[in-house]
Formats: sequence, C-alpha cells, structure tokens
Amino acid sequence: MKYSIAILMSTYNGQEYLSEQINSILNQSNKDWILYIRDDGSTDNTVKIINDYQTRYAQIKVIKDSIAHRGCAQSFLYLLTIIDADFYMFCDQDDIWLKDKIDICFKKYKEEKYYSLPILIHTDVRIVDKNLTSIYPSLWSYNGSSKWIGTKMVLPVYNYITGCTMFFNRKARDLCLEHTENVVMHDAYVALCVLFNKGVIIDISEATLLYRQHESNVLGAFQIIPKIRKLANIWQVIRNNYKQYKMLTSITNYNLVQFLRLKWLILRN
Repeated sequence: MKYSIAILMSTYNGQEYLSEQINSILNQSNKDWILYIRDDGSTDNTVKIINDYQTRYAQIKVIKDSIAHRGCAQSFLYLLTIIDADFYMFCDQDDIWLKDKIDICFKKYKEEKYYSLPILIHTDVRIVDKNLTSIYPSLWSYNGSSKWIGTKMVLPVYNYITGCTMFFNRKARDLCLEHTENVVMHDAYVALCVLFNKGVIIDISEATLLYRQHESNVLGAFQIIPKIRKLANIWQVIRNNYKQYKMLTSITNYNLVQFLRLKWLILRN
C-alpha cells in the first residue's frame, strides 16, 4: 500500500541555507512525499528560491496565504490544518536531512502495532555549525535531554521532542486542529495533543539530520546565553511560563500546582 507523506516547511528570510535543505529532501531515499512550503513574509530572496523549485519539481508546492505573517508556530499549524496526507513531517529551512531520514521513521512506524492510535515518532540530531562542521554528535546528549527521553511525564513542562525530527500519522494530526491560538511552539503542541489523547510517542536515538546552528536560529541547541538573559528578565520568564501553561490547559485538565511542581523537578535536575 502506498502512503502519502506531507513535509511541511515554513520559511522566513532563509535564502542563505534554504537550497541546501531542499536539495537534501530531494535526495531522500524515500520518494513518496510532497514538500509544502509556506513563506511567512520574507523580505530577501526566499520567495524567489521556493518559486523556482516549485517550477522545476512537481513534488514541491508553494502554499499561498492571505495572511502574510503568522509567526513560526502558527505558520506550521496553518499548513498542518490545510494539508491532507497519511503522515506529516515538519521541516526547518536551514538544516540538512540525512538521506534515510524518512525511511528510518517510516520503518519504525511499520514495526509498531498501534495503527489505530495517534503515533508520533521523533529522533536525535547531529549538531553542526553554519558550515556543517560537526560540533556534537547528539543533541540529546549535549543539552542533557537524554536523561528525560521516554519520560513522558515531563512533556507538559519540558519538550524534548525536536519538531524537525517529528514523523506522525493523520490520527495524531487530527488532534491538533483546535485551540491553536494558545500554541507557543508547534512541536510541543503536537506532542502534548498526542500524549494526552492516549497516543504513542516513539523515540529513535539515531540522528536523522544535521541541526545547523547559526546567528539566525529561532530556537537552537545552545541555550547558555538565553538562560543568563532569563535571569535578568524574570517577567519575561513568567510570561513565557504562563503561555506554556495556557497551552497545556487548552489540551487537558492540568492544575497550576501540578505544573509548578513539574517545573521545579526539571530545574532541580
């Protein structure tokens, strides 16, 4: 049986690395996919680049939107809402997918026996610099998330699932179409929707992409400076945690005491 795989990419001023990323998708060993790209109001040559790829490759579709700028999370969720497929993958504009990325995830899916349930599969990544020089072989090991991987109880306050590694089925996608106005980040939202609707979350320790770190990352592997800044801006920390809590409570019944206790557990460790 042939399945459809929708790769969802949101771009914003990504001209420097975009072609390398799209080429890495074109070079995938699995060819049963369509890449849907929505631009979020770029002012550089990003739109020209994606339109050129759409002209040359039938598997690449540029999605038009009457709203020019939605922001990162809402841009991805807009694509998730309007695209019909059997499986979905999120894709950043500046990474490099390893050749077997899709096949690794799809093979794992076929090994499972939970086809009737929402299923989310995610993997580790290799950290590289802007020139693709290796920095660290494992994000999970580098940022300390390895000790939490598989511990689903921490997901309400600590999302260790990297969006650009996610592979999930339509049943998982269908859980994510409501309350999207409360979403802080799309990957955390999808993970929580699956978690709190008796879905299956599967961890693959193998790295499936090169996770490029550079000056323009929206969210990156290196969080030391941001953590220092947080100490100097406590009100921003409070606001961010409130948004996270509001997103969580839009999905499930979760009280503030539970949330704060779990936050404290993560901070202590």
